[in-house]
Amino acid sequence: MKDRRIGLLGGTFNPPHFGHLALAESARERHKLHEIRFVITAAPPLKDAPDVAVEHRVAMVKVAISDNPEFAMEECELKRKGTSYSIDTVKELKGSHLGAEFFWVIGADQLEKLHQWKSAQELVQLVRFVVALRPPRSKAVFGGLAGHFSEAVIAQLRNDAIDMPQMDISSSDIRARAARGQSVRYLLPEAVRAYIEKHRLYVG
Repeated sequence: MKDRRIGLLGGTFNPPHFGHLALAESARERHKLHEIRFVITAAPPLKDAPDVAVEHRVAMVKVAISDNPEFAMEECELKRKGTSYSIDTVKELKGSHLGAEFFWVIGADQLEKLHQWKSAQELVQLVRFVVALRPPRSKAVFGGLAGHFSEAVIAQLRNDAIDMPQMDISSSDIRARAARGQSVRYLLPEAVRAYIEKHRLYVG
């Protein structure tokens, strides 16, 4: 749809948690996005592939976002073969959503590696990156981009940055806690926790 503003939040979502949801909602609100799509990665290029079946990750994202009509799931990377590259995803979505403006939401930790992404120079021209900064708000993280991107691109990244609610939650920590038999309640939606328990995911 023309003039539609679409946010993209990529990840393995292994599992999806409140940090992902808070990040998506913060970006949606700050940039007045019509929707946020959770782009489920099949084979991430910069880290190991998940050891949990993709069907489980899809199911967990589905229940995690079910109560928000402005959240949706995007499976285009799961349907493509090979490594999941953001540049391919953006080109595919722009081709099927003519006139829409896309915003790719990332954390400050991902920003440090942005120049390593495939076709990074082309990618930053095709999509606006929304960088989530943890409080206290610091834009010093953008200093490392000098020499990799133009001043205009860095200025745009600074301008589009958002404040991330303080939530010290990570998927790896949740997996580790579950493997040790510890509770993961209140770290992710109850429906996701119940799914993990039902299917005995991440158990040691």
